[in-house]
Amino acid sequence: MVQVDVFWAYAFGAGFSLAAFRQLKKKEDEASSRKDGQEKRNHLFENMYFIKAILYIAVLFVPSGAYLLWGFPSWETMHVGSYATIPAWVVALFVMTMPLMAVLGFWAVYRLVKAGKYYAAGLQPFLGYFFMFFILVNGWDKNGFKRFFSATKENFANWPTGFGEQFAAIKTWLVSDVALTLYGMGVILIPVLLIMLTRWLYEGYETGYLLDTDRYRKVNPLLTCILLLLAVFGGSLGLAIIAALLITYAGWIWGTLLFLVVAYILGIRLFFRFICRWVMLVDSF
Repeated sequence: MVQVDVFWAYAFGAGFSLAAFRQLKKKEDEASSRKDGQEKRNHLFENMYFIKAILYIAVLFVPSGAYLLWGFPSWETMHVGSYATIPAWVVALFVMTMPLMAVLGFWAVYRLVKAGKYYAAGLQPFLGYFFMFFILVNGWDKNGFKRFFSATKENFANWPTGFGEQFAAIKTWLVSDVALTLYGMGVILIPVLLIMLTRWLYEGYETGYLLDTDRYRKVNPLLTCILLLLAVFGGSLGLAIIAALLITYAGWIWGTLLFLVVAYILGIRLFFRFICRWVMLVDSF
């Protein structure tokens, strides 16, 4: 969905940069400490990690989004407008925005790591996922989940009010053409993403740079994958659901204020701090 893909692309870019943060920091520190008179340069965009991240976005993520936008224009735009055929300018804007947001996420994490703000860097991917899930769950009109689980504009317009009927509508969506297409894309996108992230993290661990060796001995790739998935679907999605519920029952103003308190105490102070410490293995949080 175009409304969420901008945040998803940011989360992807930030996630890739976070996975390679130790290598990027080491390279930058080595360049900054040179005494041979060689010109110091910013190496953010001159490394294979950035190139591979952009290749993932350009070869897998953007084409999958473009396919959905062309094949299911109403669903992909969250049933905003009446698109029998998607306008060319929407497609052009979409394929331009996704790489730019990924670069922004990669750059944001890099700058935070360079400044020694490791926890703030670690939060960036999950912040992107939170906004993505919030739009899916709540949206701008508290109908986000209805839009997501409606394969067509007619399904959304005729969304039932009873709980049983809504559950049936969701079950119908799960076997719709939209859902089946998402399953097929997920089989490729998710494993490749997890393999790249865990491989880069462990390449960084092997350098021993900024490494807490005690916790390193307790961590393995499978646990890292579990923690990353838990952070995304337990942390970001969980907070998005909490935010949507508070806004629904307390209104936008009070619901948002209450959510900020909950998010800070449960999310930033506890849950994500635990996840980032175990994934990044840096003590200076």
